[in-house]
Amino acid sequence: MRMVLALGAAVFLGGVAAACAFWAGVSAAAPVAFVLGGLTFAIGVPIAINQLGNWGVPGDEPSIDWHLFKH
Repeated sequence: MRMVLALGAAVFLGGVAAACAFWAGVSAAAPVAFVLGGLTFAIGVPIAINQLGNWGVPGDEPSIDWHLFKH
């Protein structure tokens, strides 16, 4: 868990640095900032919803009827 948190923090800071470089005029930093922002989202969402430990565990997804019929 600590390793994933460190990876998420490093990716986030890299995305911020790339966005700042793009803002400062380095046009090649825009795709890097976009990719690092996407990686931050992909790493941060499971951490935020506390489902990081369930990655790859069979049966951790909700059933289809839970998605369709429960409000």
